[in-house]
Amino acid sequence: MVEETFKEQELPTGFSAEIRRLLDAAATRGEEHERAIERLAEIGVAAVGPLCEALSDARAPVRRAAARALCAIGDARALRPILRLLYVDEAWQAELFRSGRVLAVPGVREALLDIVREGKTYGERYWAIHALSHATGDTEVYDCFYQVFRNPSGDRPRLLARMALGALCDVRPEAAADVIVEALDGPDLQLRGAAAWEAVRRGVLPSVEACLKAFVTGVNWWGRVCAGNLVSKHGEKGERVLRELMATGSDAERATAAMALARTGAKEAFDVLKEELLSGQHDRHWVEAVSQTLASRYGQQLFDWIEGQGRALASMPVVTWTLAKSRATSAGPMIGELFREGTPAVRAGAVRILARRRGPAFLPELRRCLREGPRKVAQEAFWQIHRLGQAAMPTVEEMLASDHWTERKAAVCLLRRWGKLTPA
Repeated sequence: MVEETFKEQELPTGFSAEIRRLLDAAATRGEEHERAIERLAEIGVAAVGPLCEALSDARAPVRRAAARALCAIGDARALRPILRLLYVDEAWQAELFRSGRVLAVPGVREALLDIVREGKTYGERYWAIHALSHATGDTEVYDCFYQVFRNPSGDRPRLLARMALGALCDVRPEAAADVIVEALDGPDLQLRGAAAWEAVRRGVLPSVEACLKAFVTGVNWWGRVCAGNLVSKHGEKGERVLRELMATGSDAERATAAMALARTGAKEAFDVLKEELLSGQHDRHWVEAVSQTLASRYGQQLFDWIEGQGRALASMPVVTWTLAKSRATSAGPMIGELFREGTPAVRAGAVRILARRRGPAFLPELRRCLREGPRKVAQEAFWQIHRLGQAAMPTVEEMLASDHWTERKAAVCLLRRWGKLTPA
């Protein structure tokens, strides 16, 4: 077959050498790599055999170029070699399937549909769904995804259902709102969170009642944040519902409503989020989201609250680090006490607060932290010196001649990060 194709195409003498030369050129990166792919695709079907062999080349850029060229050529003989890439764990393989380029190879679409329906591992079905999500308007693909969405099975079914939800929205964007609402109304709490995120990223605004389904415990932290933001987009009705929930809802509903209302600086939201910060939540991501919201929306109020409550509250690491993220304009004597006497985590948070408030004047203390530690405090001191940049340069130059190796090492690392090291 190849020989007949060669004759029909009237290939120039030495085309095999030309293909080898192009593959060698593809071993580089940048424009030359891309030009080699374009030229290999222009050669067409005559290059399919050598390109399939090149998928086993020891050089990753060559393998990538061969796969890209095979997809551009779209010859059926590349079907099996391309499908084998489902089981290759490389960045270029991910790009190939995420972009949907593989669908240009005859037979790949049908093979991937079979894998989505009957695949044995999560990995192969994951990449098959990614590729097929580019089949916009394809009814058979949509129906296949819908079955996975409604009745996931096999390896890691819940993750597959979440993937199928996004893919359904890709294949039929005009029906995205319907499938998102269906997910919000469904029993799978993780799928409700994914639906809220899909609604935000696709500009879909479900009803308030549908969004509230994602306010409950068990929905992932980002889904709850997205659901709250969606409700707030309903204007006066949304704000009224959020305030009612914040006053009378469950703990999860109150906290989610407060996160949404914090965007407006609502005082009541501050009170609820303070309670949430101290509640001992086990979801680290949710606690970080609450902490970041308090820091960004209520900086000075946060500082006043901590100062008013006393050292017992401020010595809690989650509280100290929340204050460290804020832009509060004050740093009272209590922060200085925590810097000297707190636990390593609390001291590190105090280092960040004091360094931001005092600026270059705090450099002597930062040097002492580098020398004396403990490690968590020394690491934070390093990053605060790094943040000061040019203002810290004279101090860093002094550190190069220090008697303490930790200071000398930190100075070299800082100069390297700033691009200031001179050739030996």
